[in-house]
Amino acid sequence: MGTTESECLLGGPQGRLVQLRNLTLGRGMRDSCRGIMASEIGWPPQRAEAGGFLLEALIALLIFLVGILCVVATQAHSLRAVNDAHYRAEAAYLASRLLAQIWADNQSILKIKYDSTLGGPGYSAFQSEVGTLPGASLKSPDVVFDDALAPSANSNFVAITVYWRAPGEDLENGNASFWHSYTMSGVVGQN
Repeated sequence: MGTTESECLLGGPQGRLVQLRNLTLGRGMRDSCRGIMASEIGWPPQRAEAGGFLLEALIALLIFLVGILCVVATQAHSLRAVNDAHYRAEAAYLASRLLAQIWADNQSILKIKYDSTLGGPGYSAFQSEVGTLPGASLKSPDVVFDDALAPSANSNFVAITVYWRAPGEDLENGNASFWHSYTMSGVVGQN
């Protein structure tokens, strides 16, 4: 059974594309079907998918690089959090140590020796110890005695605040008044 030229161009009687090499055409008809370009029949050009694998590889590489950048950013954030926890623990230790010294010292001279507004010898020693924290030398710690908050006349309420700034934070935040702080308070004396 032969195929007409219109079937060769349109894709056969069932509407499907006819493969030209399987046609049983006469010599003249076969030559005319061979001469028809694939784009005239509706077939996609042979090189339409060239470079598809390269595009997929580049997209996969992009996704991989975004993932690596996220991991690096997470690592930097966790390192900053660890450093902040370290400085906070150091400040808590220094404040606890001062409060223990205040508890052990003579109660009648506590304000003179440790109050930050008076700058006694106990406060000066504490200030030099706090200077080991980064940026702490720029802002002095506060040691405040407040008798109004004390539960009795024989006791003292003391609040200790330590300030620090992690290395490079003054540049990152653009705010010179930004400080981390740790405050500890306690009652020293008898109830």
